[in-house]
Amino acid sequence: MKRIVMLLLVLAICISMVTGCANAGSQQVTTANTTQAGEADAPTTGGVNTDQTAGVIKIGAPANMTGNSSGAADHAINGVRMAVEDLNAKGGVLGKQLEMVTADLKNYATEDVVAAAEYLQRQDVVANFVGGLVGTTAVHAFGKYPWIFMHGSADSASVLAYQENRDTYTGIFQMCDDEGGYAPFVYDAIMNKLPIELPNKKAALLGGDINYDMKIQEGFANLLEAAGWEIVLNDTYAYYNTEFSAQLATIRQEKPALILAQTTSNDSATAFMNQFWERPTDSIIYVQWAPSSPEFIDLLEDRANGIIWTTLSSMLPSDESTDFTTRYKAKYNMEPGNFANSCYDYVNVWATAVEAVGSETDYAAITEYIENLSDHPYFGLNGKYGMDKDRHSGIAADDYLPVLLYQIQDEKDVLLYIGAQKQEGVEYIKPSWIQ
Repeated sequence: MKRIVMLLLVLAICISMVTGCANAGSQQVTTANTTQAGEADAPTTGGVNTDQTAGVIKIGAPANMTGNSSGAADHAINGVRMAVEDLNAKGGVLGKQLEMVTADLKNYATEDVVAAAEYLQRQDVVANFVGGLVGTTAVHAFGKYPWIFMHGSADSASVLAYQENRDTYTGIFQMCDDEGGYAPFVYDAIMNKLPIELPNKKAALLGGDINYDMKIQEGFANLLEAAGWEIVLNDTYAYYNTEFSAQLATIRQEKPALILAQTTSNDSATAFMNQFWERPTDSIIYVQWAPSSPEFIDLLEDRANGIIWTTLSSMLPSDESTDFTTRYKAKYNMEPGNFANSCYDYVNVWATAVEAVGSETDYAAITEYIENLSDHPYFGLNGKYGMDKDRHSGIAADDYLPVLLYQIQDEKDVLLYIGAQKQEGVEYIKPSWIQ
C-alpha cells in the first residue's frame, strides 16, 4: 500500500512540473495597461505570443496617454504598434520578435516624464519612439540613458538641449528639422504662390507660451515687419488656453488681412475658430500644427473649411502611404494622425540601423549609423530621412522631408504644395467667411 501511495505522489509531482514548464514556455503577452505611476503592466507584440527562450527586443512608446492632446498620443502609439506588427510578421529584427512597452507622460511634468523613463529603463527597453510634443523635459529625462530616443518635436530648444549635453545624450534624435522653416515657407506661399487678394497690410499673430509656438511667431513677425506690415496683435497666451475674447476684440476692430495662429493645442485651435466664427473678419487664417490631427476637422466640421496649414511630418502620396492609411483605418476606425506615420517610420529607421549593426544594444554603433543617415537615407512614408550629424536633427528639404502646405476643403485636407512643387488638379479656394 505504501508503495502505491509513493508511486502516485511521484506521478503527481511529474505532472505538476510538466504543466508548469508548458505555461512558462508559452507566456501570453498582452496590450499594456496604464498604472498610476505612468507605467505599463505588460508589453505588447501586436498580437504575437512571445517565447522568452527565443529572445525578444523591447521598444518603448512613451506618450501623454492621459494628458491634454491625448488623441495625438493614441496615433503615435498606434504607429509604433503597426511597425511592430509588420516587422514581426517579417521575422522581427535580428530574428527576434519586438515587444512594445508604453509609458504615460501625462502632461509632461518633470516628475511624470522622469518616472516614465525610469520605468522603461527597468523594462530593458532599448529604443523609444515619440511623435512629438515632448520638449526639453523628455530630452533630459531620456537622454541620460544610453538607448536610442527618436522624436518628431520639430523644436529648436530640444536640439539645443541635445547639443549642450551631446557627450551624455548620445542617442537622442529629432527625426525632422526644427520649427525655423515654417514662417518663411508660409510667408512665401501667401505672398507669392496662392491666389490671394489681401485687403490691407495688417497682421494678427497669436500662439501659446511654448518654444515651438513662440519661435514660429517670432519668425512671422520678423518677416512681416521687414516687408512693412503693421502687426496689430502679437499675443502669447498660456498653452491650452481656450478663451480668445480679448484677442478677437482686437482682430474685429483692426480687421487684419492675415491671422497667423500658432495655436498648436487642438483645444486652443478649435476654441479660437469657434469663437472667430461668431463674428468673422475678412482674414486669411493660418493655423500651425493642430490641423494635422484628424480630430481637428471632426471637432470643427465645416468651420474648418478654408484654413491653411503646414507640416514637416506628413505622408507623401504613394502606394505605401495608401496601404498604410487603409490598414490604419481598418484597424482603428479613424484616419491616421501625423504621429502615426511618423512613429511608424522612426521604428523602421531604427530597425534598419540595428540590422546593419548586428546588435540592438550596441548603442554607439547604432548612433553612428543614424548620425550618418544622409549617407544611407531611409525612404519612408514621410519621404527621405537624412540627419544633421551635429544637431541630431532631421533634414527639411524638397528632396528629403519637405514642408507640405494644405488647405481644408469640404472637411478634408487638400494638399496644395509639396515643398516648391504645386500639386496638379487642386486649387486654393477663398474661405467662405471672406465676403
